[in-house]
Amino acid sequence: MERYEQSATLSTVQVMQNGQIEEISVKKGVGTAAHIDALTITMPELVFNQSLDVVTDDEFACQISGIIYEIMGYGLSRAARGRNDYSLSYLMGSKRVSYGYVAFGGLQQRETVCIHFTGTDLISK
Repeated sequence: MERYEQSATLSTVQVMQNGQIEEISVKKGVGTAAHIDALTITMPELVFNQSLDVVTDDEFACQISGIIYEIMGYGLSRAARGRNDYSLSYLMGSKRVSYGYVAFGGLQQRETVCIHFTGTDLISK
C-alpha cells in the first residue's frame, strides 16, 4: 500500500452529474498506462424519446444518431441485424472501421437501448 501511495499522483476530472459539472479526484499511477478497450452502456428508451413523439424504428434510430453525433462527432452509419436479444441494431463507423453499435427493440430487453463503443473509437478520442 505504501509503495502505491508513493507512486501515485492525485488529479481531478470534470464529470456531469444531474445537469451540474462536478470535479472528482482521481488517483493516477506514475509510469503506468491503461485504456478502455470497450464500453457498453444500457439505458431506458425514454432517454432518447422523452416527448414520446418518435413513432417508427427509423425515427428512433435518427433520434439516437443525432444525440450520439452531438457527443462523439459521428452518428449511426447503417442498419444491421439485431444482436444481444435486441431486435434491431445500427452500426457506427464504416465498413473498414467499427466504432460500435446501437441496439434496441425486443420484448426481453424491457424498452432499453444498448450502446457499445469499441476500443478503436475510444482510443481515437
